[in-house]
Amino acid sequence: MVRLALSKPPRFEPGAGWSYSNTNYVLAKLLVESVTGHSYADEMQRRTAAGR
Repeated sequence: MVRLALSKPPRFEPGAGWSYSNTNYVLAKLLVESVTGHSYADEMQRRTAAGR
């Protein structure tokens, strides 16, 4: 996914605009699952007030 995201040219010069993207949320999910060995959903349930 990172390779795909980086293969695309920027939409504008830095500081000239912005564009919403979910890429970082997908990467965060993969990181949480890799580090904890649990699904993202399970970790969010366990680590938030809902899991108490």
